[in-house]
Amino acid sequence: MLPEFILYSDFACPFCYALEEHLGTLPGGARIVWRGVQPDAEPDAMMDVEDLPRATDLAHEVALVQRSWPDLPIVVPKRKPDTRDAIRATAVFSLIDDFRAQAFRQTCYRACWCDGLDLSDRLVLRTLAERVGLARTALELLDHPHITETVALWKRQWEESGVR
Repeated sequence: MLPEFILYSDFACPFCYALEEHLGTLPGGARIVWRGVQPDAEPDAMMDVEDLPRATDLAHEVALVQRSWPDLPIVVPKRKPDTRDAIRATAVFSLIDDFRAQAFRQTCYRACWCDGLDLSDRLVLRTLAERVGLARTALELLDHPHITETVALWKRQWEESGVR
């Protein structure tokens, strides 16, 4: 049996994007269980282009990623998105098709960090789901109590782990 590691990650984190891309290049030998968490869970905490201090911090983080992984394509998005819906969508898709859920997750990271798309836009999420062969109708389950509880559990476990 392969060892299992839990990876707490957020689509709005450039370091998480870099790690996701790096893990995809590693040979098998461990099972990685992805759990989405959004540290800044309040919509007003999300960065906007008008928020110069946060935009500067994000640009600095992207520069650090570029220095560490010079071959990794990455841009500074215009806005740091509220990723709750993208995280919930990944939870929904994991119940339907784990392989495609992984493809959706990678597509979300690339959409944010390569294409600058806003993952808080449900139309963007529908397009990304269709791109990897997932039924966009599954997005109707984003607010289902089971999905909401699952994502809340992931966040509590992350907070209790002390990992930041």
